[in-house]
Amino acid sequence: MTYLNYSSLRTSLRSASFHSSKSSIKNRNFEFNGIDDAVDCFNRMVHMHPPPSTVQFNRLFGSIVKMNHSSVVISLAKSMELFGIKHDIYTFNILMNCFCCLRRVDFGFSLLGKILKLGLHPDPATFNTIIKGLRAEGKAEHAVRFFNEMVDNGFQPNVVTYTTIIRGYCQVGKVQAAKDLLMEMCACGQTPNLITYSTLLDGLCKHGCLDEALVLFKVMQESGRELHIVTYNTIIDGLSKGGKLNVARDLFSSLFIKGPNPDINTYNILINGLCKEGHFIEAYEHIREMEGNGCSPDECTYNTLISGLCKVGKVLVARNFLKEMCASGRTPNMITYSTLLDGLCKHGCLDEALALFKSIQESGLELNITAYNTIIDGLSKAGKLNIARNLFSSLFIKGPNPDVKTYNILINGLCKEGHLSEAYELIREMEGTDCSPNDGTYITLVSGLCKVGKVQAAKNLLKEMCARGHTPDLITYSTLLDGLCKHGHLDEALTLFKVMQESVLRLDIVTYSIIIDGLIKGGKLNIARDLFSSLAIKGLSPDIKAYRILINGVCREGHLTEAYELLREMEGIGCSPDGKIYNAIIRGFLHNNNITLAMQLLQELVARGFYGDASTAEMLVDLLFNDAYEKSVSKKLCMLLST
Repeated sequence: MTYLNYSSLRTSLRSASFHSSKSSIKNRNFEFNGIDDAVDCFNRMVHMHPPPSTVQFNRLFGSIVKMNHSSVVISLAKSMELFGIKHDIYTFNILMNCFCCLRRVDFGFSLLGKILKLGLHPDPATFNTIIKGLRAEGKAEHAVRFFNEMVDNGFQPNVVTYTTIIRGYCQVGKVQAAKDLLMEMCACGQTPNLITYSTLLDGLCKHGCLDEALVLFKVMQESGRELHIVTYNTIIDGLSKGGKLNVARDLFSSLFIKGPNPDINTYNILINGLCKEGHFIEAYEHIREMEGNGCSPDECTYNTLISGLCKVGKVLVARNFLKEMCASGRTPNMITYSTLLDGLCKHGCLDEALALFKSIQESGLELNITAYNTIIDGLSKAGKLNIARNLFSSLFIKGPNPDVKTYNILINGLCKEGHLSEAYELIREMEGTDCSPNDGTYITLVSGLCKVGKVQAAKNLLKEMCARGHTPDLITYSTLLDGLCKHGHLDEALTLFKVMQESVLRLDIVTYSIIIDGLIKGGKLNIARDLFSSLAIKGLSPDIKAYRILINGVCREGHLTEAYELLREMEGIGCSPDGKIYNAIIRGFLHNNNITLAMQLLQELVARGFYGDASTAEMLVDLLFNDAYEKSVSKKLCMLLST
């Protein structure tokens, strides 16, 4: 925290020239051209004989606070004491507010102790300032405890105090406690004002209590007080985000009949809700309506519609809308451009994305690293790695500097194309800059190494990751585990799996599926069975992939009865089998000449809307032309194949 130097301040005060009279100080409005002007005024005031009243100093300090120079006020107040001018409760309240603005509410508590020691009486503003300071520091629970201690010691909270605590409760999601406090407030004879009601309304909306929010809103309407548009914006926003778009629409429409007039935020809120529900034409109509109502769309309005269009794949419509926006004289910002670039890249319109990127460069607008990351990612995923490389290299010449996301995007692209040495070099390059590799960087390269069978290199990289202070997460370990299993290093995989079990990691069904698959493919079906059976004890439920892995394994070993039982077990726990599972078991029964069960499962397969795969179809065609089987079987098979 920065304060003025007391000794230098005193020197400047002694050397200053003072000509202002006490009456001129008393009558001035304390409006200054800057902080130096305010400090000069303080210099003159402390050297008057007699000095101005503490009230005048408080007015001066209040003006400096409005200039956002809290630390200056604290230093000047200290000098004021050194000149023998006493603080009153209002001075202390101003100082307390300054400490709270500087996120030092602990010093505010020290001032409260000093107030009590001097025999001054704290007023509501004293306590309200402390409570606001605690809430601003995210210490809502502390604020509530302080509030309760105030009440227990006989202090009567005012409307501001109650409103601040209600806001604190809402901030941490305790909306029921906020509602209870509102009732308590009314019971104590305090009348909530619109700010109190609006604070609770906002909390109810943000935490999904829309029915209660609507009840409270109706109470506010029936109170006879004129509601501000901010209150309407709060409830319309809550309704739009809570899936009650029709109610939000009706409330919006009522503004044109009853008032108040909707502002830019009202329109933006409704347009955002309409876009999320896919009502783009209606959203567009509201933009046109805004212009007719003297409420011009802003960047947020256009960004909302463009973002909504991109999310549902209507990227070319979004691009045309951007052109219209520019033609009407409005200048898109980087958020607008980045949103459209991202949409074009994600939906395969790379040529359009590159053309837009080039036009932004030519417009003179400074591209940020987010825009570069978007286009480099799009190029990498579209197989245009060389262009992505060149664009990445240009950052070191033209700027902006690449961030960790830029490196991770290119490293991911290099790994997918098998350029692992180059990816590894990029990690080494990162270590020599301010842009250190993060967990995502290591995970990407570990995954790339495992996919091409370089599991030893992946293990070494994991060790390096740990040595550099990174903690591998479950995804990183599972990626290495999968690589070890797929490339025949089952013993090492089992060792790693044991380490994972003994660690603080919470292993999920994905991790267990990887090792079960590895065990089956490594000829250890019995161990795989036991591990699968232990899932329930570990609090895990097998998913369709886990069942598919085990069923494929038991089918390959000829344990068809077990496979059939697993199929029925799946249905019993609500995990519906898919076509791959049916095909695996059907092939097993056909291979073992159990035509009856094969036909039964084939009928189920068709009834569930699945199809036989190529291997199953080949076996069925062979069966169809095999004279060894009854004509009734062949006839039924023909019917199933024709559906």
